[in-house]
Amino acid sequence: MNFSDVYKSGKDYLHKVPQLSDTIMLVGFIDTVFSGTERHVNKLKLLLDSLELGRAIIYGMHATYASIMSCYIEDREEKHIHFVDGTEGGYTTAAGELKKKINIFGNNFY
Repeated sequence: MNFSDVYKSGKDYLHKVPQLSDTIMLVGFIDTVFSGTERHVNKLKLLLDSLELGRAIIYGMHATYASIMSCYIEDREEKHIHFVDGTEGGYTTAAGELKKKINIFGNNFY
């Protein structure tokens, strides 16, 4: 195997990573990871806050500086998946915020 084979394989793999990544879960509600600038995060938070104020949704959010990707691999070509989460607690921290709001609002939210 020469360097160009390794390089091409690695380059092709980088294009496959998003297709092989689990960044959204639907489990009665939406769990997802977004990537964006601080401006994007602030705009999203304003939108979610306005929807929450109008009692259309209730949400938990955790913003951080980086993400973590862990992998389950059966083979490197196709049979593997990447799980993406935020650092500093990620989904768990956002879920904690959501649970606090649910405890405050109870069933009177909707």
